[in-house]
Amino acid sequence: MSVRTRFAPSPTGYLHIGSVRTALYAWALAKKNNGSFILRIEDTDRERYVPNSIKFIIQELNWLGLQPTEGPSKSELIQVGEDIEGLSLEWSSHGGPYIQSLRKDFYKRYAEELLQAGFAYRCECTPEMLEKERREQILAGKRPGYSGRCRYINVSPEKPYAIRLKLPQNFSVTANDEIRGKLKFENPPLSDPVLLKSDGFPTYHLAVVVDDHLMKITHVLRGEEWISTFPIHWYLYDLFGWEKPKFLHLPVILGEDGKKLSKRHGAQTTAELREEGFLPSAIINALALIGWTHSSGLEIFSVDEFLRDFSLEKVHSASGMFSPIKLKRINHEHFKLMRVDEFLALIQKNLGLSLRLSESYVNVLKERTHTLKDLSQLLCFLIFPNEYDFQALEDIDKQLIISTLELFKKTVNENLSRDELQAQISAISDSINLPKKHVFKILRVAILRRMETPPLIDTIQEFGFNWTIDQINRFLSEFR
Repeated sequence: MSVRTRFAPSPTGYLHIGSVRTALYAWALAKKNNGSFILRIEDTDRERYVPNSIKFIIQELNWLGLQPTEGPSKSELIQVGEDIEGLSLEWSSHGGPYIQSLRKDFYKRYAEELLQAGFAYRCECTPEMLEKERREQILAGKRPGYSGRCRYINVSPEKPYAIRLKLPQNFSVTANDEIRGKLKFENPPLSDPVLLKSDGFPTYHLAVVVDDHLMKITHVLRGEEWISTFPIHWYLYDLFGWEKPKFLHLPVILGEDGKKLSKRHGAQTTAELREEGFLPSAIINALALIGWTHSSGLEIFSVDEFLRDFSLEKVHSASGMFSPIKLKRINHEHFKLMRVDEFLALIQKNLGLSLRLSESYVNVLKERTHTLKDLSQLLCFLIFPNEYDFQALEDIDKQLIISTLELFKKTVNENLSRDELQAQISAISDSINLPKKHVFKILRVAILRRMETPPLIDTIQEFGFNWTIDQINRFLSEFR
């Protein structure tokens, strides 16, 4: 059977890195085995739904290069009120709908099937009744949970009702996890969980089992927080008589303080990482290492190298830590791995600069680039050519600044080597009795607009004598 995996996020806002790690492993498993990677939107929690977050999820997956094989069509997105302007969907939608709120008929049918077979029952309890029952249980020192009140009465189908799963007494399940092995559950904490709510929407327990079966999912990858409900899902497969997929409950991602990384804990979203200037390949590299190890011990690798080495056997059961510092280091290494043409294309795409730079100068920029923000700061003299940091020169006499620049214009030429340029700047410093650091500061602001720049000498040599003199003349016209 062909490998079929899925990524099933809830449209409750931005994608955070824990979700992306799950999507990455599911995508890699399908890609490695020439299978299918399905995007399914689990939007049955209507209270937490954030408009247009489905569109955002799709755009973020595309940006990261984790394109699904199957997923929602534009017509599905329109039906649930999503904006589709500028959205490119390059996948099949023949097996949909892929948005759970459009699949309610499936869930109703299978819930009714369990009801007719005696494995489920109607429940008329209101939220107020359930809350009252819960408070009474807590006051009595009992574990909170549904008492099973409606299990023993005949609830009329004419009244609003939910459908609950009828769990057997002394409920015991032995289930298999591909990472953790056999897991045995004795009387798990859920008491007759709701499968279908009175508004016609399913709970996660019913929807995930029905959808994974109908979409022929072979491997379910999800976070270990779902282990507590795992026996319910396993039991539902048995009740329906369906073949079970392989389950992999991935370890949680920890923050640097050792606590579970979450949205509340400050887990960064893909949007924030993109805004800070991180590369998709570096994000994938960093997330791949949280729960998986390259067989050669590599810490820096391309997406293709990750795919070639990825396997379920190398996924850890222990939690891993996300380190922003490590991500920044990995991002820096991915810049360094870029070819010159790739680096220049990145500059044009992200900074709007069409440049022809030598390999040596590109290497100079790479060494100083950890994020795209760094790169934009380095090339600020080209992006904002009319913005000078005059304040940096406030401690130097105005006439000395002008004299330094005029003398530099007279004494330098395009034939000077790096060492000769350095010597010429030293000579200017001596001739006007101005410390060399001040001469460099004047030249840096005049030529490159500010103090945080690429190396001055390298930039002069890269852009040439005429360009350098032109920059000085532009500065003098603004400064005088």
